[in-house]
Formats: sequence, structure tokens, C-alpha cells
Amino acid sequence: MNLFDIEKASLESNKPIVENIYTNEGTKLIAIAMKKGVELPDHKAPSRAKLMLIKGEIDFNTLTKSYRLAVPDSLEIPLDEMHSVRAFEDALFLLILSK
Repeated sequence: MNLFDIEKASLESNKPIVENIYTNEGTKLIAIAMKKGVELPDHKAPSRAKLMLIKGEIDFNTLTKSYRLAVPDSLEIPLDEMHSVRAFEDALFLLILSK
């Protein structure tokens, strides 16, 4: 699936669309698309991660803080910190995971 297809699929889904875009030794690139109001529930990052917003706005929530992210924002996701993501607008973002 390419980014356009992922974004299009998200508009017809009440769940996040998650697609692995690229993997090599030690690095993974994941695309996530969500329509407005959809939430990626509480979870922890399995490794070091950076979120890069490509389209829309999201709320990134930890147990103690909330961040509203819009294009071209990015955020380092703390390792082992519980967090959730909610689409404030239709959104598309990339996650870069590294060991």
C-alpha cells in the first residue's frame, strides 16, 4: 500500500490504518492514517521512536501531558511511556522506529 492508499482507506474505517512501509536492520518506517475522531488506544513504544506528521492534526497524550501536533510537527516518543493518539482532524503520520 502507498501513502495515498493508506490515507484513502482510513476515511472508510473507524480504526487506525497501520502499514509497514520500510524495514531494514534496526530501523522500521510505519505509516498510520486515521480519520477525525479515531483513536489509537494506550500503548507503549517497543523501541526508540519519532513521530512525523504529514497531514492533519493529532492529539498525542501521555498519562501527564497532551500535545496538539500539526504539520510539520514531529515528536520523539519516550521509550516505555504509555501514550495514545487521537485524530483531531483526518491525519496521516509516519513513525520511525529504531533499536
